[in-house]
Amino acid sequence: MTEPAEEPDSQSSTALQTGTYWPGLSALRNLIVFGDSYCAVGYNASSPHPTLDEPLGVPFPGTTWAEEGQPNWVGHMVNSIKTTASVLVYDFAKGGDTIDGVERQIKQQYSFELEKKPSWAPWNASDTLFCIWVGINDCAYTRPDGVPTKLTNLFTLVGVLYSSGARNFLVVDLPPMARSPSGLRMKSRSNERNTYEEWNAQLQPFASHFATAHPDATVLIYSSWSTFTRVLDDSTAYGFEAGDEQKQGGTIWCDHIHPSSRMHAEIAHDLEAFLRRIPPQAAPSEQDHSEGTQSRDCCKIL
Repeated sequence: MTEPAEEPDSQSSTALQTGTYWPGLSALRNLIVFGDSYCAVGYNASSPHPTLDEPLGVPFPGTTWAEEGQPNWVGHMVNSIKTTASVLVYDFAKGGDTIDGVERQIKQQYSFELEKKPSWAPWNASDTLFCIWVGINDCAYTRPDGVPTKLTNLFTLVGVLYSSGARNFLVVDLPPMARSPSGLRMKSRSNERNTYEEWNAQLQPFASHFATAHPDATVLIYSSWSTFTRVLDDSTAYGFEAGDEQKQGGTIWCDHIHPSSRMHAEIAHDLEAFLRRIPPQAAPSEQDHSEGTQSRDCCKIL
C-alpha cells in the first residue's frame, strides 16, 4: 500500500511517497546514479561491470571531483553500508552536466544495456534505487523564471526511467551555492543566487505531482541544502577547520565549487540516515530474492 508522507518542508529531506516496491536500505542491491560532478566517479557503459569486489565498476574511489584519490558521497556511502547491504553502483554522472546531460546519460548510457536488465545486472523494481542529483550547472545559466521549464524536463526524464521499470526514486536538492567560495562573486549577481533558491522551492511540488501520477512509485527528496547549512553554520562541531566555511582549498571546499571528501562524507552520512528511516513497504518476492542471490554469486567470478 502506498503511503503519503506528512506535509513536506522544502529544506528538509522528505519521503514524499513510499510505494510497495520500496525494500528499505538494507535490501537494496543496486544504486543507479545520474547527475553532475558532485556524483561522478568516472564510470560509463563501456566500463567493467560492477562486482562485489569492485562495486563502482571502476577502481575505488573512481575519478571524483573531490581531492585526488578521495571518494565522493557515492564511495563513502557504499563503504558505509557494505556491512549490511551489498550494493552495486551504476554511476553515469558526468562533471559539468545539466539536465540535458542527464538525458544523454539515460539515453546513451543507461538505455545502452542496463535498461535491458542483462545477465550481469538483473536489477528489478524492488531492489534498485535511482538517484538524480543535478541542477547546479543549470542554475548557473538560468534565471529564476526558467526553473519550472527545467524541472518539467527533469521529471519527464524521471518518467522515462519509470517506463523502463524503475519504481524507487531519490532526487537531491541543491546546496546553498551562495555560501561556497564561488558565492563571493554571486553576491553581486542576485539572479543566480535566487535561481538556486527557486529551484529548491519548486522541486518538491514537481516531485509531489509526479508521485501523485505514479502511486506505486517511491519518491524521496534528500536535502543537501540542509546538510550543507548544518555544517556551514557550525563547522568546528563537525571537525572542520574554523574559517573554512567559504575557503577554497580548505577542509569543506576543495575548490571554488566542489565539496571536499570530508564534506562528501557528511553528505553520505546524512543520506544513509535518511534512507534508513524509511521502512520497507513490501518484501521482495521469493523469485526476486533467489534471482538476486544467484546474480550475486555470478558477480563474484566476473
